[in-house]
Amino acid sequence: MLVAETGEGDVIAIEVKAASSYSAGQFAKLAHIRDRVGERFVAGIVLGTADHGYRYADRLYGAPISALWE
Repeated sequence: MLVAETGEGDVIAIEVKAASSYSAGQFAKLAHIRDRVGERFVAGIVLGTADHGYRYADRLYGAPISALWE
């Protein structure tokens, strides 16, 4: 997992999974960080091998890892 904080204090977290679909368990750590950080948390993203994006919950998203280079 990568957690980055901007100079303004905003937080973004990214987790990479070797999965072709999204499940609630994949977002658990990101949700924990979101809940601890509060409004400073901008987004949590699970990158996987799925071919589509997904909005799991408030500020939590799934995205294909291929989005990094496409």
